[in-house]
Amino acid sequence: SIKRAEAQFGFPLPMRPYRTWGFFIKQLARMLVNDMSKYSLRRFKPGINPFEIACSMESVFNEISVPVLVHGDLWPRNILISSNGEYKINAVLDWERAVWGDPDFEWVFYCYNMPQSFYESYGMTRHVSSSTKMRRLFYKGYYLLCASLEEILHFGRKKSHINLLNQAEAAFSLLVKYLGKKI
Repeated sequence: SIKRAEAQFGFPLPMRPYRTWGFFIKQLARMLVNDMSKYSLRRFKPGINPFEIACSMESVFNEISVPVLVHGDLWPRNILISSNGEYKINAVLDWERAVWGDPDFEWVFYCYNMPQSFYESYGMTRHVSSSTKMRRLFYKGYYLLCASLEEILHFGRKKSHINLLNQAEAAFSLLVKYLGKKI
C-alpha cells in the first residue's frame, strides 16, 4: 500500500506532483477564479468564492490519502465497447484530464445523467460520510464552473454559460451554508 509520505496527487508526470489532494484542489480552484477574473466573467455572489471554499475545506480534501487514477473525462463517447454476445471495453479515450486523486473526482458524476447502475458499478454509494458529501458538492460546483467557462470561452454559447454558472453558484452556495453549520 502507498504510504502518505509517498503519495503524489495531481496531474500525471511530467506535471508537478502535489503532496496532498487538498493542496492540488486549491490550485485548481485558484485557476478557475483567476480565469473568471481574467476574462471579466460575472462573479458569484459575495461569500461564494471557490478558492476560499477549497481553502476552508483543505482538511476534508486531505482525508483522501491514497491517490487513484481518475480519468477526468469519462463518459460514453470516450469508452469504446464491443459486443460479441458479451460486452467488452476495448479502449478508454481522451486521458488529457486525468489526475491522481479522489475516485469521486470525475465530472460525469455531477454533470451527466448516467443510469443508476453506472454509479453502483463504479462503487458510489448513497450512504456516505459528511466529508464525502462536502467533497462531492465541491466537485459538482467545480465541474459546473469548468463547463460554464468552456461554453463561453471555447464555444461562445452565452445562454448555456449563464445556466451552468448559475448551477455552479447554487452548488457552492449550498456548500457554504453546509460549511457554516459544520464550523
